[in-house]
Amino acid sequence: MITCYRKSVKISLRGYFLKISLVLVLFFGLATVVYAAASYTGRSVEYVNDGDTLQFYPAIKGSKSDRFLNIDAPEMEGDTQEPWATSSRDNLRGLLPQRTKITIKTDVEEKDIYGRILGHNVREKDSLNANKEQLRQGQAVTYVIWPNVAYFDEYRTAQIEAQGNGRGIWNPTTPLTELPFLYRC
Repeated sequence: MITCYRKSVKISLRGYFLKISLVLVLFFGLATVVYAAASYTGRSVEYVNDGDTLQFYPAIKGSKSDRFLNIDAPEMEGDTQEPWATSSRDNLRGLLPQRTKITIKTDVEEKDIYGRILGHNVREKDSLNANKEQLRQGQAVTYVIWPNVAYFDEYRTAQIEAQGNGRGIWNPTTPLTELPFLYRC
């Protein structure tokens, strides 16, 4: 059971994901939504903050901070989030080391309330989608920042693969006990 003390919510991981998947399928239908507002090529990774945020250059619309869309990684220094948060950050640093060239693809809304670019991040040398890979390796969970839903079906499939294979946060011997967004609530 997961407990969000501030809102007094108890929910099982399996039950939560079954319910959210059903809601998303009913809401979006079975069609895959693929819409990118813009694609910014030739960006270089400057620093990976955590498993779903990095700094890049040159800036896009005045921002050098990129919050990965449709994924949520464990929170750094969170009492229920370690050691998975450090593992997620280190995994992303391995996928996107400093100076790696990336393309950042935005969706319906290009920035969040903190001024960060909201992006799908593709490594230019081999077209690896880092958002999807973080999910596939079990280093993050799916998470929607509405109305940005492009690639959600692909990302959900990657998470299901990680869950089925017990990778990362889904390892049955040492699973993540509190999802990142529940930790933040």
